[in-house]
Amino acid sequence: MKFTRAFTLQLIGLALLTLVALPVAAQETLYLLEKFNASGAELRTINRQTGADLTTIGTVVDGHPTTNVNGLAMDPVGGNLFFINAWTEPGPSSSWDLCAVNLATAPAAACVAMPVGHFVRGLTFDSAGQLYGVTGKTYGNDTNSLLTIDKATGVTAKVADVNGTSEHTIAYDPATNTLYHRAAGVFESISIGGWAITNIGHTGATPVKGMFMVWDPIDDVFRFFDENGDWFSLTLGGVCSTVASAANDLGSVAFDQTTTVPVELQSFSID
Repeated sequence: MKFTRAFTLQLIGLALLTLVALPVAAQETLYLLEKFNASGAELRTINRQTGADLTTIGTVVDGHPTTNVNGLAMDPVGGNLFFINAWTEPGPSSSWDLCAVNLATAPAAACVAMPVGHFVRGLTFDSAGQLYGVTGKTYGNDTNSLLTIDKATGVTAKVADVNGTSEHTIAYDPATNTLYHRAAGVFESISIGGWAITNIGHTGATPVKGMFMVWDPIDDVFRFFDENGDWFSLTLGGVCSTVASAANDLGSVAFDQTTTVPVELQSFSID
């Protein structure tokens, strides 16, 4: 069989594509779940670079009102989106719900009550499907803490104390298997297993109550909104930048972590 020069170059190009880490289609999907909405928190997709809305999926449904929600994270094992429904005022006898949304049946959510007095402000998953949460400084048990969370039962276990007094949020970098924690004026890394905390520092832009950070696997930065709806990026070195002003509502964000074959290779064959 004789190959033309053009066809040979095409084969070489396709071979090189298989050696290069390409962003898969699923990683281009970024979800936003509003924090505050008197009619119930709305789940949408947004542009990862501008923070602007792309599509509306709908209002998430729990057995309790979803007017105040915390955290959003996608389970890389099961593919469900998890969030905290902060449906009651924090107090010694109240609890919040851990909720899961199957995207095939979204926006319906299946929820379990978390332990009384554990008020989680942010969520993230590691590559193995372990769910983590971070708590704030006020009310309840295990304040200013990093927790592991059983995603089936909502049961928590404290693994480390974190620094800072407000705006607690966490995110996971799969390339280094490391957790990162941000609070007002604080940015630090946390080793998984050993739970050692390393201060990185926080410089640059100053968000107004910035919360619910997520790791962007395409641009290798963290992204989050603040109370004004400004869209920020944060480097691994702790440099914070305003990407877009008044881009959207304050809300939790999560990238789709399921993997798909790049479109360019789905129908390729040689006869």
